[in-house]
Amino acid sequence: MPTDDRKSRGLRLRPAVVTDRYAVCALLAAERAGREDSPTAHAPPALADPAAHDWLYWDNPYGPPHNFVWEDDGRIVAHAGLYPGLGLVEGRVVRIGRIAHLVTARGYRGRGLYGSLARRQQEVLGRDLDLLIALPTPAAIAALEGAGVMRRDRAQRWFRPVGEDFADLRGVPRPLAATLTRVAFGPPPAPEGERVDALPDDLDDLARSTDVDGVLADRMWWRWRIVDHPVHDYDLYARRVGGRTTAMLAARPLSTMGATFLQVLHHQAVDAAAAEGILGAALADHPECIAATLLATDGSEPAEWARRAGMHRLPAILDDTSGHIALASAPGEGAVVPGRHWSVSLASHHDA
Repeated sequence: MPTDDRKSRGLRLRPAVVTDRYAVCALLAAERAGREDSPTAHAPPALADPAAHDWLYWDNPYGPPHNFVWEDDGRIVAHAGLYPGLGLVEGRVVRIGRIAHLVTARGYRGRGLYGSLARRQQEVLGRDLDLLIALPTPAAIAALEGAGVMRRDRAQRWFRPVGEDFADLRGVPRPLAATLTRVAFGPPPAPEGERVDALPDDLDDLARSTDVDGVLADRMWWRWRIVDHPVHDYDLYARRVGGRTTAMLAARPLSTMGATFLQVLHHQAVDAAAAEGILGAALADHPECIAATLLATDGSEPAEWARRAGMHRLPAILDDTSGHIALASAPGEGAVVPGRHWSVSLASHHDA
C-alpha cells in the first residue's frame, strides 16, 4: 500500500511551521530553476526570498496559513501553501484561501504526495474557509482535481503598446509602427487620475462598490499586498470624482527581454469609464515602457475593461502566466459557488 511505503521510507505529512521557511524556499528555488515540468516553474523568483515567504504566509493580516509539508527523515520534500483572505461573491463577504507554491522534489514525484497535500488542505473548507482558489499549471491540475478542486475559469494576459520604443522591439520603422499600432490597438485611453503617495481613506467603499466577484481589495488588502510588499515597490494611481475615489491602480515597470514593460498588478473601479481612465493615467506616466500588461479572467468585467482600453490578448506562445482558475467549496447548504466569473489580477494570484 502507498501509505505503508511512505512510512517505511521515513515520509511524514505534517502542518508547516514558520521555521520551515528556509527549507521551503530552497525547495521552491531549486524546483523553479530550469524545470518547466514543475508546478512552480513559472512562479516569480520572489517566492524564494524568506522575507517574501513570511510576508505572504506567516505575517498575513488575515490569519495563519494552512500550509502542509511532506518530510523524509527531517528533509522537506514537498510543500503546499494556503494563505487566507477575504473575497466578494455577489456582494457577500466570504473567507477565501489561495492555494500556492505546490511543489514536490524531483525523485519523490509519482508517489501521490502532491495529491495528499491538496486533500489535506480541503479539510479547512466549511470550518476555516468558504472557498479555495488556485491558478494551477498543467502539472498541478490532475492532483487538484483529484482532491475536488475543479477548473472553472481561465486567466489571460492582456497587453498594448505604450511608447515609441515598441517599434524598435518589432524592428519596424517608427512612423509605420505608430500607424499600425493605432489601427490595431486604437488611441491610448485618456488619462483620468494621478499618481498618489498614500492609499485613499475610502478604499473600503470602493472595494464594496465594485461589482466583481473576486478578492475583497479593501484598504487592508492594499496595505498588505501592495504597500508592504517586502521585495517590490509599486506606483499607485487614484481617480477621484466629487471627493470620492472611483478607481485605483497599482503598477510597476519590469525589465525583461531587453525592454521595459509596465505590469498592472491590480486595478479596480466603479465602472468601465473609471477603469479606462485610471489605466490611461498609468500608461501616460510611463512613456519609457514599450507595452503594458495585466491579467484578467476570460469573460469577466476587468477583461472587458482591458478590451475597451485597446488591450489585446497576448499570443499564447509568449504567455507564461495565463491558465485555468480552479475553485472548491464545502459541500452542503453552506457552499459558496460564484455564479459569475472569478476575477483575478497579477496581485491577487502572484507574489510578483
